Amino acid sequence: MSTDAHGIENKITKPYPYKLLWVTVLFLCTFFTYGVLAPANMLFKDQSNPLLLNSGFTKASDAELRVVLWFEVETPPVNLRKGLPQEGWEWKESYRNTSNGSAYTLSGYKIIQSEEEKALYPWFQKLSKQVKELGGVIYLDEKVSEGIDIANYSVQQGINPIQWSLSESTISVAGQMKELYPMVRAGGDFVNIQVISQANDGKGKTAVAIPVLLEEF
Repeated sequence: MSTDAHGIENKITKPYPYKLLWVTVLFLCTFFTYGVLAPANMLFKDQSNPLLLNSGFTKASDAELRVVLWFEVETPPVNLRKGLPQEGWEWKESYRNTSNGSAYTLSGYKIIQSEEEKALYPWFQKLSKQVKELGGVIYLDEKVSEGIDIANYSVQQGINPIQWSLSESTISVAGQMKELYPMVRAGGDFVNIQVISQANDGKGKTAVAIPVLLEEF
C-alpha cells in the first residue's frame, strides 16, 4: 500500500520477488502472443476508451461508475455541481483532513449500461481538463461483477505496466496509458490507470480506475 500526491492511501503494492518473476513471465508471454502473433483485427478494439463494458472482455450488461473531484482546499473554487449531469446520479460533498492539509471532494455515483459508457469517457476527459484548470484532480472507477483477463486487456489498451500485485484469486496492475490523465504518484512511480480483477469459484469482479482506485476493491 502506498500514498499518492494527495495523501490518499491507494491499493497498489510492489510484489514479492517470486511473484514479480511469475507475473513478468505472464506479461511477456501475453505481449508476445497477442501483440506480435495475433492478427491486427484482434487487437486494439477500442483503445481510445479503457472502460470495461465495451472492451470485449466482459459479458456484463451494467457497471457501477464513480467519479471523485478532489481539491486541496476547504471550500470549492466554484459551484462544481453546476453543469454536472444529474439524472440517475447521486452526488455527495465531503470535507476531510489529509497529510497535506484540508481537502474538499465531490463524489458522483451511477449504474450505467454499455450505450451510456460510450459517451461517458469523452465527458470524463473534458471534465478532467476543467478540474485541472481549477487546481483539482478527478478520479474515476468502473466496476463489473465479473473477472477478466487483465494481461490481454492491458495489451489491447496499450497499458505500460509499472506496478502489480498478486494473490491467489486477485491480480492488480497499475501503469501508464497514453492520452490518459491525470497522473499521480504511487510510491516512487507515476501512474494513470489501475486494473484489478478477482475470480473465485465461478464468481468474480473487476475494476478499472483512473488514475488509481481510492476505495477498497
